[in-house]
Amino acid sequence: MGHLGDNCPAGLAGSKLPVPKGPYNLEIIESCLGCVTREEGLFCQLPHGALATLNSIRQTSYYPRGAILYIEGETPRGVFVLCSGQAKLMALVAKDDTFIEVHKYRTGSVIGAAVVATIADPGT
Repeated sequence: MGHLGDNCPAGLAGSKLPVPKGPYNLEIIESCLGCVTREEGLFCQLPHGALATLNSIRQTSYYPRGAILYIEGETPRGVFVLCSGQAKLMALVAKDDTFIEVHKYRTGSVIGAAVVATIADPGT
């Protein structure tokens, strides 16, 4: 169940309504401006104008459990903002070809920003 905030029609503020589900049974988030899963993430707390600009250029993608967003050494395809769920940063242990969890990202996390910034400015 999701909770609608300030962007809902009159009379529905504070009402609990079901959040629509999309591929892989994930919550459908049509707009950052009316997001019902807003958290304490970097982009989640932007002022309205900045959030509207971000919303105008975003692309929504849904990934199933276990999907690989990127692999070390790949050219980044962008920055990921985790709107719901979690993601794990895994590292390969070369001696036995197993993976270990290095970091766990939660809702609101920004993934890949440092890599994109480094590619944009290779002098750093």
